[in-house]
Amino acid sequence: MKYNAGGYVHKYKANLHFHSALSDGAYTLKELLKIIDNSEFDIISLTDHNEIQNSLTLYDTIKDKIVILGIEISTTDLIEISVYFRDRNQFLEFFEKYVKNKGKHFWNVYVKIDIFELIEEIKKYDTLLAVPHPFGRKGLIGRLYKRGFSTSDILNVLQNFDFYEVLNSTKSEKNNTKAMNWYKTNGLNIFPTASSDFHSIRNSFNLAGTNIYSKYRLDLNNFFFLVKSKNYDSIVFSPYGRSLGKIQICFHHLGSVINFFKGEMNYGKRNKSEHST
Repeated sequence: MKYNAGGYVHKYKANLHFHSALSDGAYTLKELLKIIDNSEFDIISLTDHNEIQNSLTLYDTIKDKIVILGIEISTTDLIEISVYFRDRNQFLEFFEKYVKNKGKHFWNVYVKIDIFELIEEIKKYDTLLAVPHPFGRKGLIGRLYKRGFSTSDILNVLQNFDFYEVLNSTKSEKNNTKAMNWYKTNGLNIFPTASSDFHSIRNSFNLAGTNIYSKYRLDLNNFFFLVKSKNYDSIVFSPYGRSLGKIQICFHHLGSVINFFKGEMNYGKRNKSEHST
């Protein structure tokens, strides 16, 4: 992890956005552990949609990487944001209070508050907040523009965030270019990231990520501290990667829908089994 340029002596690779079969991914936790173990990443966060159990298990199991507790949350206005915790108890408390009793419309699962209520509740916790796929179907920026928000309004909202995803492998090159250009044009004062948003195409796990250069050896605590304090002199984020091919993106989205319904069926079976004991 040595990087001998500009005083940034430590280099890490991060993937802060991917999914398991608990939400709408294709791979079980056991399979995902093998994929992670064979990957190039030093910092990871499993961000299942409105679910946390597999993220907790990774946090408890993997000791040779920095594992960040993560969740990707959909709101009643069907906007998705990613939330990262470093404290296990806070993660559990937040899930029980705001996420566990979810609503569902077709294959969209969401927490029963809107995006602005959610942001206010998140402020009560020690978290990092990310904008995934800003112009995707449930992207924060695209959705707010459709609701009539101005660019300055959106920039005010983004003051609550720490990460902005400039590249997501499951989105088209056109979509990613739009996200990157918006970031550069508006001079966002938050860290840029790239991620695989891995669901089902096995070889896509390493397709995108973020090189992180730091003057300090990172652990979970000082990673949070440097990001939250926006210490740009001590930590630098450099996104890299590419989009899946057009046909692969179609398979990805189809697979996500299929995997969602599989997960819902398994969730129903687990609940039935728990209530019958």
